[in-house]
Amino acid sequence: MSKSKLNYGVYNGKVLKKFFENSRVYILTSLFAIGIFTGAFVLNKNSDLFAEITDIVEKYIFSRGQQGIADNFIDSLTVNLFFNISVLFCGFSLIGYPLIFWIPFLKGIGIGAFSGYLYSVYKITGIGYCVLTVYPSVIISTIAFVVSCNDCCEYSKNAFAKAIKGRGQFEKDETKIFLLRQMIFAGITVLSSLTDAVFNCLFSRLFEI
Repeated sequence: MSKSKLNYGVYNGKVLKKFFENSRVYILTSLFAIGIFTGAFVLNKNSDLFAEITDIVEKYIFSRGQQGIADNFIDSLTVNLFFNISVLFCGFSLIGYPLIFWIPFLKGIGIGAFSGYLYSVYKITGIGYCVLTVYPSVIISTIAFVVSCNDCCEYSKNAFAKAIKGRGQFEKDETKIFLLRQMIFAGITVLSSLTDAVFNCLFSRLFEI
């Protein structure tokens, strides 16, 4: 075997190893994306669900336009922390591992339904509103959220394995490190909520919604 082929094989081996090590992150990200598409495309203008979403979204947009940066920051942070705390709760549960995979999907549905409604009613204006006032913060929070979900999956899985072997559930040092990482993810979430409030203040007035 030539040196070039050997190097190519080693490189591929490293890539495959890296892929499988991060496969859970890809799955969680895919579930979030599937949730977005589900929320965006299941809406039917003749359905009761569409009427309910219309009422919710219109009130939400109106309140965002009337509130100041501080109020919008608190509202955004409340929603984001709800999902973060749900994932953290599952992380501390011995049976939380499979439940965590549903949370990115559910969060994606909410974002998809919001975006889908704005597009179906306001077309390009609705998409422009999302791109400038919603998506920048969503990108930041989603990166932190998916990594947090992956971390909670690993922690829950390890705790379950230790409990099965009779070694206890949560080790003190491991828990400290886990909580430290979660605090970092929470800090990024705070930053994303601040981004949401600032971008809304700067750009929401550009759109007649």
